[in-house]
Amino acid sequence: MKRPPIRIRPSAWTADEFEAGAPDTLPITPWFLLGWVTGAATAPAGDVVVVRTYTEIYRFRIGPRWVPVGPPCELGLVEPQGEGVDFLDADHLILTSETARGSPGGLMRVRCPS
Repeated sequence: MKRPPIRIRPSAWTADEFEAGAPDTLPITPWFLLGWVTGAATAPAGDVVVVRTYTEIYRFRIGPRWVPVGPPCELGLVEPQGEGVDFLDADHLILTSETARGSPGGLMRVRCPS
């Protein structure tokens, strides 16, 4: 039987002891392969997390429950194998893509509308 993943609170990284909490679920519905989560990053201010799939970027406010911030940012199929995401600053993200289907991997800068 597969056990669910464990969430480790941010305070655990500086504490001598910690208690892991139960994981939360996000409103991301996989559709074939396109809705699979491939990366995530925390904003520089530590208040927002972005979660990317092959075709969308979702934003969530961090709290006891992650709350969606606006609609997903639609990427379409601009990357053949989009995998990573990180913040350049509070407004811009950098996306990374692996080589796939004869196309080279790359970097793409995006700004998702609020």
